[in-house]
Amino acid sequence: MNGVPRQAFDRATTILRGFTPRRIKGRFNGPRVFANSVPKSGTNLLTECLFQFPMLRPCFKHVSMNQNRIPSTEEFSKKIAKTGRGQYTTGHVFYSRENAEILKRNDIISLLIVRDPRDIVTSHYHYVTDKNPSHRLHDYYNALDDDETRLMASIQGVSGEQSEDGKPLESIGEWMDRFLGWTEPEYTHLVRFEDLIGPQGGGDKESQLETVRSIADHLEVSLSEEELYHVADNTFSTGSSTFRKGLIGDWENSFGPEHVAAFKDQADDWLIELGYEDDSDWGVK
Repeated sequence: MNGVPRQAFDRATTILRGFTPRRIKGRFNGPRVFANSVPKSGTNLLTECLFQFPMLRPCFKHVSMNQNRIPSTEEFSKKIAKTGRGQYTTGHVFYSRENAEILKRNDIISLLIVRDPRDIVTSHYHYVTDKNPSHRLHDYYNALDDDETRLMASIQGVSGEQSEDGKPLESIGEWMDRFLGWTEPEYTHLVRFEDLIGPQGGGDKESQLETVRSIADHLEVSLSEEELYHVADNTFSTGSSTFRKGLIGDWENSFGPEHVAAFKDQADDWLIELGYEDDSDWGVK
């Protein structure tokens, strides 16, 4: 079973799963949740985590923004308002005061998953080159000389003159700037990919359990010890079509000195801000 039939089967199974006693109760008193993510930072990891919560079910809505298409606040408001009690909606949504107010107005609790930005660009160039032939930059990336050049494109961005559709790709620094206004505790709960992934992806169990606990606390839901371990044990999945490795620190297998220099020029401040480095004195080991 693959393709559309598989997707239809999975969706039907998920809908039926929403009628367990805890999820039925969640329809009346469960939280409304928006699972936001920087692209390639662990969208599926966070979604799978929420899928395991005994009172939550997916809304089957995804809101995506990029520098070439930013939905109006009215469009975002209409989509996010469809999130019901005990449901979660996913998205890649830039921070703005208007977007934050929309979530507040709709009584929606927000999560944002982030990842080491060096791993984000590593994942991005592999995704565009190998995993998504329909991506608008797929042909451009495959026409580049080698993976080193492709990685550099994901770090520094691609100009509209270079891309076939005339639309630019922002640098990793510009990309992070658009999302990380959400890191203020007032607006959302920050989840680090590295803390949630657990031992199957190179993390550790205690950090994973603590992160699941923190998500439950933020959503104001209670988990028994058995439920806590169930969520953690089933969060890591390789089933997504966009999954490649999902490992911590994979950037070290791809970065050369020129990539380190380019990255420091683009997004070094965010590495320090998010706690991935203490200072700018880092490089390839």
